[in-house]
Amino acid sequence: HLALGAVPGAALGALCFTILPAFWITKILGVYLLAYVILNFTRMQWPKRATLQSMTVMGIPAGFSSGIVGGSGLIMAPFFLKYGLVKEAFLGTEALAAASTHIMKIFVWSGASIIGLNDLKLLAPLAVLMIVGTYVAKLLITRMRVQVFKVILLVMLSLVGIRFLFY
Repeated sequence: HLALGAVPGAALGALCFTILPAFWITKILGVYLLAYVILNFTRMQWPKRATLQSMTVMGIPAGFSSGIVGGSGLIMAPFFLKYGLVKEAFLGTEALAAASTHIMKIFVWSGASIIGLNDLKLLAPLAVLMIVGTYVAKLLITRMRVQVFKVILLVMLSLVGIRFLFY
């Protein structure tokens, strides 16, 4: 369901990549991330619920974000957690979503001549690194308690949000 929204969103984001100022996109993402972390510690839980349908809908801005700033996991993390995805399920879903949006961006940017054959040659080693990184992360989180995973994720979302806003 996520890919139903994320893949077209990634195509649109990839097309807009050259015309939208990334500066403002990162500021908006920073506010979004910090707002989520703050809301996580209040009684106002957001998102209130996550369904397969909401994953499809949220896939569109997540895919768009991937096309603009390179990734969409930050936008989808709150929905994955609310849906109940933790540890291996969270990691696997995120990896599959990232792969589908990255493939779409490659097609769009190749078609628009933004990337060429030399750039594509770099993608194979990067893809291998992504697979290895996902495997190593799985080994680490398999032994981790769910609450520890959630705390680490919230800390990382906070740090990235601060980075996007102020640096």
